[in-house]
Amino acid sequence: MQKKLFSNCLLVLIIFLSSCKVNVNSNRPEGAIEAMILRSELAGCTWLIQTEAGLMLEPDKIEDEFQKDKLKVWVAFQTAKGRMSVCMGGKPVIISYINKR
Repeated sequence: MQKKLFSNCLLVLIIFLSSCKVNVNSNRPEGAIEAMILRSELAGCTWLIQTEAGLMLEPDKIEDEFQKDKLKVWVAFQTAKGRMSVCMGGKPVIISYINKR
């Protein structure tokens, strides 16, 4: 009986511990993704953002401290509804969060 109780407790403990999430990227907020700032030669666009998945984004603005070619960043954004692309370099977005990686 004790052996069965011990086995059941051990099983519950293993299930509990395996369900815990570990946040490997604790310095990034929820919803931020890995990306890179890119200097663009396209007319009308100086800076673009490329996500790790390869999606090109055309931000509404990028603060001076992030205007560095190939700078790796965490970024969160929203689609800029109703805004047309100036240079057709990427999807028009509004940056809600950006920080260096």
